[in-house]
Amino acid sequence: MSEPDKRYLAMQYDEKGNPFFSCHLSPTEQTRRAHCVVPPTDVIPVIFVPGFMGSNLTTSAAVRPFSPGETFWKPDDTGLMTNKVAPLTPAQRQLLFSPTTTTVASAGKLPRHLMQHFNVSGVQFSRSDDDTIDNLLGEFKRRGWGELYLGCYGRLLATLEARLNRIYRQGKLEHAWQTIIEQANSLFKDDDLRARHGLPTARNRAKGWSPLTEADLKAAARHWFPVHAFGYNWLQGADDSGKALAKRIDTVIDNYASQGYACSRVILVTHSMGGIVARAACHPGIGGAEGRVLGIVQGVSPTAGAPAIYQRMRTGHAKGIFLDFVKNKVAEILGTDAALVTPVLGNSPGALALLPTAAYPAGWLAIDGVGALPKTNPYAEIYRERKGWWKLVKEELLNPVGAGASTVQVSPWIKYLALCKKVEEFHTETLGNAHHPNTYAHYSMASNDETVAAVRWHHAGGAVVPPEGFLQLMRDNLKGKVTLRTAEGSPLEFTLARAERARGDGTVPAESAAVSEQAVRFCAAFETHFEHANSYENTEIIALTLHNITRMAAQA
Repeated sequence: MSEPDKRYLAMQYDEKGNPFFSCHLSPTEQTRRAHCVVPPTDVIPVIFVPGFMGSNLTTSAAVRPFSPGETFWKPDDTGLMTNKVAPLTPAQRQLLFSPTTTTVASAGKLPRHLMQHFNVSGVQFSRSDDDTIDNLLGEFKRRGWGELYLGCYGRLLATLEARLNRIYRQGKLEHAWQTIIEQANSLFKDDDLRARHGLPTARNRAKGWSPLTEADLKAAARHWFPVHAFGYNWLQGADDSGKALAKRIDTVIDNYASQGYACSRVILVTHSMGGIVARAACHPGIGGAEGRVLGIVQGVSPTAGAPAIYQRMRTGHAKGIFLDFVKNKVAEILGTDAALVTPVLGNSPGALALLPTAAYPAGWLAIDGVGALPKTNPYAEIYRERKGWWKLVKEELLNPVGAGASTVQVSPWIKYLALCKKVEEFHTETLGNAHHPNTYAHYSMASNDETVAAVRWHHAGGAVVPPEGFLQLMRDNLKGKVTLRTAEGSPLEFTLARAERARGDGTVPAESAAVSEQAVRFCAAFETHFEHANSYENTEIIALTLHNITRMAAQA
């Protein structure tokens, strides 16, 4: 029977996630047969782990304009974010963004536009019937997709679900996969035209790269890859989130195994902070899930932290030019000065874990006329510093709610020091540079105007900076400008800014992500530009991710 004589039925799911097919009866003169593509019984679930602020959150606190049980963090809902989150005061932010009163929330219904990225079994689902679409979106919601910021991750989730489960069609490699393989292979190939003109040929570099073979693709096609998502409370510690991820891995595996499928390991795909959470989940001293994870695709992970976190805690999130509407709204939501940012980040172990660790190159905080910090230990020299004007945290900003609030059990500064200690121990004594042995990482090393690899306090005017001696803080506008006074009473001003043009993706410096390189099986460093938050919107990154998942599955 020729291909045009067949019609493909969309695979649907029952309430337990088991696939089924349904078909309306047709007149006897209609001889086109219905074709059902049944998934294999060998299952390798793919679980996506998002980055910082990439999961929806709900609150148990009563903080106007929110009520207990209401979702307050949902980046897909622009009205919620701009009208209710952006105007919050420092005290409201402290209460609302508390790690102890927040939990992960799931969207009530997934957006139908997700289906534009989903085309499997020969059916163009963006034009499919409503019942089929509702069934599929319901299944994806059960798999956790509604826990995430789908504006950043929806395309990736739908594309992975579609492509991984349709590698071959009628014994031939799908056309989409031919394109994927060509894209992936071209990423690290020398450009003969550039070479003839004496130009550098390698746009990107990779450790451990090899093209997929036909045997690899056929081996991978013997598996079913249902795509799941894991939203986590990014305000809590990465160790706590890692333990929660390990439990989710158990739940997913047990669910498929209980239904008769051969399922013993999952593949994790991560973005940014999600890479740290996944490493914690696999670590034997934290989540202990390494044996249940076949491999990890680790995307743009801030392995050694990012100096931009220090900058944001001292300056807030900068607005763009007056016409840059989107950037300005994002800045208002996240907080435009230190008074709005510190009550959230300073009380969150998840946020503090993103500061530069001891593994980050020393001296990333430069101070004109004084020198550069840290020399060895950023926790002791910067984060726990209480007197120096260049310290990370102004302690009076940690607790705008006030000492009489029932939520405050100990001194805000003591609580903050305890969080710093927890984060330091997590990075230096527990997790270190431990990675799953089958990790496939990628990051950007492109020159970027937004990436903050180092920050600098510029001497902006006034007296000469004394080589030694006491400088007293007089004024701080909480946006990166301070006025100091020397021991002689002379004023001088400093402003905080990015030290110089750096390499990275606009958020994670190449120096931080590269720390993973020696500990992983595969690592790709991209000279081509992609932006951090939307890196999985990039077609090359998606192609590489599909390539690496297929590689892992072929070796299973």
